[in-house]
Amino acid sequence: MIIIKKSIVYILFFCLSLIMLMVATFKPVGLDYDSGNYQNALLSFQNGVNDISEPVFIFFAWLDSLIFNNNIHGLFFLYALISVPINMVVIYKYSKSPLLSLIVYTCLYFILHDLTQIRVGAAAAVFLLAIPDLISGNKKKYIIKVFIASMFHFSSVILISLIFLSNKKVNAKFFVFSPMVVLLFTLFTSNTYQILIDIFNFLPAPIGPKAANYVLNLQLLGKFDNVNVFSKITLCTLFFFTLYFYSLLKSDKPTEFDIIYFKIMSVMLTVFYFLSSVPVLASRSFELLGVSLIFSLPALSLRFKQKRLVGLVIIMWCFVYLYVVNLKLLNFEMLGTL
Repeated sequence: MIIIKKSIVYILFFCLSLIMLMVATFKPVGLDYDSGNYQNALLSFQNGVNDISEPVFIFFAWLDSLIFNNNIHGLFFLYALISVPINMVVIYKYSKSPLLSLIVYTCLYFILHDLTQIRVGAAAAVFLLAIPDLISGNKKKYIIKVFIASMFHFSSVILISLIFLSNKKVNAKFFVFSPMVVLLFTLFTSNTYQILIDIFNFLPAPIGPKAANYVLNLQLLGKFDNVNVFSKITLCTLFFFTLYFYSLLKSDKPTEFDIIYFKIMSVMLTVFYFLSSVPVLASRSFELLGVSLIFSLPALSLRFKQKRLVGLVIIMWCFVYLYVVNLKLLNFEMLGTL
């Protein structure tokens, strides 16, 4: 990789942070497909109705009315003030290749999270901050941060399961075959939604029953349309996962970083395949766990002697994904009506 002075990298991160913060704050309502819903939710809050029940949203809506006079851009600013700086600081401080991580974050997650799914975006930023605790084995700090993330979006409770990941051993066979076995199971099982309901009913309240009722309501409404388990992003992730496994086989002693990154990729694919009968849950969990790619893809590139070539492949893939997938999340046509 090209060596750039730390001062230049710092200035780059600082300037991009300001630009991203401004874009996320002052985007016109309708540019993304969620901003209109947030505007309606803010209006409902003003009328005494909580359409969105996460504690942070309620607090931010109250703060917006207090400071910004119920301006929707004030709400956007509060979420962006959490997600953008945390992502940038964590990348700069903890990534093995900050510039490559910056490209992964910008291409894969800025539009998806910080512009569109702003509640998930803030939760994902806190998760990214928690990954170094998972690597160091500080489970207490990790749980605290996951709890904070769940206050931004309840789906973050799924991240608690990662505390069982050991940073000492790879357990390659289990983590390699887990996604494959679950994928085959979902492909040859027609009523996985009933299995999901039974599993969720065993989980503690209120998360378990709430998830079970959610799945049951979707089933009653006839909204079960299996997600594409062979989508572009999942196939590419599976490729990077296989590449990571290959690099670990060639390594005498993988680092704690590599062990955790590899295992999160495995969990990410396994959970996605298992929840594939419930598209919303499958996509949301995959996108949330996928934030780890900001760290793991640059770490993967450094495991090869041809690190520049692997890094270039990752960069090219990121820009292709940005163009083919994420830019389509934005409604550029509405800009012509302003």
